[in-house]
Amino acid sequence: MTTSMERELEALGRFRMGKIIGGKWKIVQILDEGGFGSVYKVQSVKDSKVFGGLKIELSRPYEANHLKLETEVMKDLHAEGFRAHIPTLYRSGKKKTYCYMIISLLGENLKRLKEKHFSRGMPLRTLTRVGIQALYAIKTMHDRGYVHRDIKPGNFVLGYHSLPPVARFVYIIDFGLARAFAYPPPKHAPAGSRWLPRRARSSLDFKGTWRFASPAMHEEKEQGRKDDIWSFLYMLIDLYCELPWGDQDDKKVRERKVDGRGDTDLMTRMPDEFKFIPKHLRSLDVYQRPDYYRIILALDKVREKNYAKFEDPYEWELRQYSTANKSAQRKLQPTPGYMHADGFFNWDPLLIASAPSDKDEEEI
Repeated sequence: MTTSMERELEALGRFRMGKIIGGKWKIVQILDEGGFGSVYKVQSVKDSKVFGGLKIELSRPYEANHLKLETEVMKDLHAEGFRAHIPTLYRSGKKKTYCYMIISLLGENLKRLKEKHFSRGMPLRTLTRVGIQALYAIKTMHDRGYVHRDIKPGNFVLGYHSLPPVARFVYIIDFGLARAFAYPPPKHAPAGSRWLPRRARSSLDFKGTWRFASPAMHEEKEQGRKDDIWSFLYMLIDLYCELPWGDQDDKKVRERKVDGRGDTDLMTRMPDEFKFIPKHLRSLDVYQRPDYYRIILALDKVREKNYAKFEDPYEWELRQYSTANKSAQRKLQPTPGYMHADGFFNWDPLLIASAPSDKDEEEI
C-alpha cells in the first residue's frame, strides 16, 4: 500500500528502492535526478538477471509531455521489427502525477566519456567508430520518417558495461523533440506505395540545444534530415577538437552558423575527408535526403587510416578491465551491422526529395 509520504515523494518524481513499477519491475538504484523527474535502474521481478532503465517524468499542466512522445516514437521505430541502435521499450504507463517508461539499461553517454577519458578530445580511431554507429542510428530514425531535432553527445550512449554483447553498442536516446517529416503509405494503398512528405512550416520556435542546433533552426525554419546531420557534424567536431564558438553569445553563434563563409574555419582542424560535409548540407533543402553513404565512406576511410578495427577495445574498456580479466574484454564484440553497411547507407525506403503535391496532401 502506498503511504502518504510515498505519494509526496512520487509527486516530486522520487521513488523508494524496492518499489514495484508496472507490476514487473523493481527499483534498485537511482541513476540520475532532475527537476522534471528521475532515472532509475530497475530489475525484472520474474528474472533477476534482466535489468532496465526507468525514466520518470512529472505531469505538468499546460506543458508538453515529452515522455509520452518518446514512448510513441520508440514504439513506431520498432514497429516493423527490432532496430539495432534504438533502445528497447519494455513498458510504459501514466499515473496521476507522473508518466514512466522502462527501456534497455544503458551506460554512459559520449559527452561524459569525453570528459572522463579524453581531456584533449577523442582520438580519431575512437571518434570514427562511435560516429559510424551514431550515423547508423540517425538514419534508422530518418528511414522511419522522423527527425530527432536534438542530436548532441549527451543523446548517444553506450550499452551497459556489464552486458558484454551490447557494451560497445551506441544507442540514440531522448526522442522528446522528434517530429515526423513523412508519413507511411495509407493502409489501403497497394504494396510498394511510396511515403508521403509532410509540408514544412514557414517558421517555428527554436527547438533543440543551441550549441548543436543547425543553421536552419537558428533561422527558425523547419528542420529536415539535413539538419540532424548538421548537428551530427557539430557533435563530431565537439568530441574531437571543440566547437569554435565556445562561450560566444547567442547572436554570434547564430551568425557563424548561418553565414556559410565560416564553414572553412569550422572544419580547420577536422580531417580533410570530412571537409565536404558543410558544402553538401548547404546544397540541400528541407525535403532532400543527405548523402549518408558519402559521409560514412569518409568516416570509414579515416578509421582505416588510423588503424582502428571495430573489434578493438575502446579506451574506457582498457581502463575498466584488469589484465586478469582478459576474457571479459574478448566477449565485448560489436554487432556486425554497421561494419559492412554499404547497402544500408545507400538504401532509400522513403524516396522523398521534394515538397508534397496537392494530391499527396489529400491522402495524408
